[in-house]
Amino acid sequence: MKTTITKEEYDWGTLIKATKGNAYSLILHPQHITAINKLDEDDTTFFKDEQGISWATTRVGPVVVIEADHRHFTIDLDVLK
Repeated sequence: MKTTITKEEYDWGTLIKATKGNAYSLILHPQHITAINKLDEDDTTFFKDEQGISWATTRVGPVVVIEADHRHFTIDLDVLK
């Protein structure tokens, strides 16, 4: 299933939404984006989104893998900068 990424700019920062069709979605707030961009290779950070879902985010080379239960996203780091 294809991942769709959209960015919305607000006066308080950038909001990024990743969706997998109609199956599931993930909303990244500025504090999540900042934490992800600080990750070194193979480092992991965790956060809970506004839906109450806990996500594990791991940097793997030029991408980040974001997972929670059966939900999975692979996003290029360039998209998050």
